[in-house]
Amino acid sequence: MSDGYVIGIDAGGTSLRAGLADCSGGPVLAVGTAGAGNARSVPEDVLTERLAEVVGAALAGRPGASVRAVVAGFAGAGAPGVADDPGQLAATRAVRAALDRNGVTEASVSVIGDVDVAFAGAPGTPADGLVLIAGTGAASARIAGRRLVFAADGCGWLAGDDGSGFWIAREGFRRALRALDGRGPSTALVRLLAAEFGAADLPVESLRLALVDGGLSYDPPVGLARHSRTVVRAAASGDAVARAVVDEAVDLLVGCLAALAPAPGEPLVTVGGLIGADGPLLPRLTARLTPLGLTPHPVSDGVSGAVALARLEASYGAARVSWARSSQVPSSSHAGAQLAAMRGLAAGSVSASDFALRWLAARRASLAAGERVRGALARALDSVFFALEDFPVDPSLRTAGDLTVEELRRRVVVAVAEAGG
Repeated sequence: MSDGYVIGIDAGGTSLRAGLADCSGGPVLAVGTAGAGNARSVPEDVLTERLAEVVGAALAGRPGASVRAVVAGFAGAGAPGVADDPGQLAATRAVRAALDRNGVTEASVSVIGDVDVAFAGAPGTPADGLVLIAGTGAASARIAGRRLVFAADGCGWLAGDDGSGFWIAREGFRRALRALDGRGPSTALVRLLAAEFGAADLPVESLRLALVDGGLSYDPPVGLARHSRTVVRAAASGDAVARAVVDEAVDLLVGCLAALAPAPGEPLVTVGGLIGADGPLLPRLTARLTPLGLTPHPVSDGVSGAVALARLEASYGAARVSWARSSQVPSSSHAGAQLAAMRGLAAGSVSASDFALRWLAARRASLAAGERVRGALARALDSVFFALEDFPVDPSLRTAGDLTVEELRRRVVVAVAEAGG
């Protein structure tokens, strides 16, 4: 008989996956998969639907009330606790809504970055080390205390992601076009890429526009990354131009990691379609890193790491109080200060501006102190946090669509009731 379950979620730029496992250990029991899950680029309503779908698939008929902890790692989620980060806000709202739809209402919920969950997938769930990601995008990060403390790149297809799947595909297209108009050496990439748009048999003079139109057909443009596999295959077949692209991609990834000033022997997790488990660039990368005293530990995705962190969260919650209703919260705690401010605004004894300042300060202190809330109380506090995102403390900064004082007060009254007795 299970003593409860945990859910780990890995939301990346290409796919969104959720896995369910026993709290006590063992393999992932069921997995749900959907489309892209980047919290900055996927519309929130679409993200919510996809999350609800994968959580439901992971539960596979098990009651949502049996889930004790959920950890979700998102690309584009920003830093937890940063009040004005749009990705973090969107991810948190979407996760809460998706869990509610599936009856997961009593679990402890943590929304963090995809880098955090990727690193946790290393053996033993280490607390400190390095992560290198190369899939659709690319980034490196230093992890301390199981949280990201510094990152390099990850700036998206337009401004960065050097060495990523998108970068490789774009370079493949660029060098194929150079070969066609004489600016570069000939390459098999011309016909290979043209074939993917049904244009392999066109005369040479027509291939240029066929490649340009094909490359421009993706919306969003990051979809071009799917052609990176063609470039990698051409490199493996001996095409010199494709091989140069792949070698340069590895150079860029090593440079991205070097920005973190790695020390020999530090734990290093690699993840993503290019350098994760069985990734085609992994052998090249390993060879480049060996002289630096670094050994990659590839993981297939972040689900295993998210599950590992959720298990830690579940055991942490069992060893320490996790408050589910307002009546359980000590008045001396920071969460207690949040509730006191809410009751003051609801009763009219605290002004809206004073409430906003006091409540946000108490929330930051609560996060820093590691106080844990769940269930109805967590939903109530989150609803106030989101309401304050739309409320300007300085009335002179109010714009159309912002909450008025009365609208904020009404939302807080509802939150006080939802927090329970």
